[in-house]
Amino acid sequence: GVWQRARKKLSPAKGAQIPRYKAASAWGHAYTTRILALLSDKYRPLVTAIYAVVCGILVYVMFAANNYLADTELGPPQSLSCDSYEWGSARSCGVAGVNCEPFLSDTFTPYRCPPWCGGKTGAWYVVGNNPFYRADSRICLAAVHSGVISNARGGCVRYRQTGPSATYNSSC
Repeated sequence: GVWQRARKKLSPAKGAQIPRYKAASAWGHAYTTRILALLSDKYRPLVTAIYAVVCGILVYVMFAANNYLADTELGPPQSLSCDSYEWGSARSCGVAGVNCEPFLSDTFTPYRCPPWCGGKTGAWYVVGNNPFYRADSRICLAAVHSGVISNARGGCVRYRQTGPSATYNSSC
């Protein structure tokens, strides 16, 4: 019937070889297998454990040490969350911010912001058409908004308080 005709049409011609593919192997796998084959069964678990520890140390050095043990010319950066303020919360500063003075600093403070802060809900308050942000802006959101760090990668920023101002440039 119809089924036999479809099988004849879809099956390879007589004498045709079905392609065979060589199995893919990892680059280091061949070397690791040869080394383990040379060892007796007694030492194989020990060598495997040493290999795993060395790989773990390499992963730590490549990723964790690079990301979390960084140092800047201003010292090690303090890690922040996406919603971090300079002072923790607005209420902790008291009326007119008297508990958080001084509002002017000559030195920058390094901070590390995590990735994906740009999509978080929160506030970055630009003051006019200039590079200044309000004191109640979230530091990492403001850094992403101003283009200092990438939203996808996060990064380190320098932060400094510039003090109060009576006037600001217009944003229009």
